[in-house]
Amino acid sequence: MEKNTLYKAYLQEKKQKEKDKKTIQKYNLSNDDKTIIVNQNSNKLIKSFSLILDMITKILKLIVIIVIIVLVTIGATVVLNKDLLNYILNYIGW
Repeated sequence: MEKNTLYKAYLQEKKQKEKDKKTIQKYNLSNDDKTIIVNQNSNKLIKSFSLILDMITKILKLIVIIVIIVLVTIGATVVLNKDLLNYILNYIGW
């Protein structure tokens, strides 16, 4: 087993750092270990998946907003119309 001298250890560390730097540049990575970067321009599958996911989230937001508007409209109608309010309270059993 050969011992590493200080100079050999320095050269190995320098070579490893250069290798890491090339890998980071080649794959468009971040220097932080906990960060993941996805390059959407390079992969059409990721691009299409991202588009579909964006469309689904926008549709779900629209549905939630419509449901809230309908519930607020029903609530305002019930509060303003006394007969309807009494009917609903009797139907619930209060």
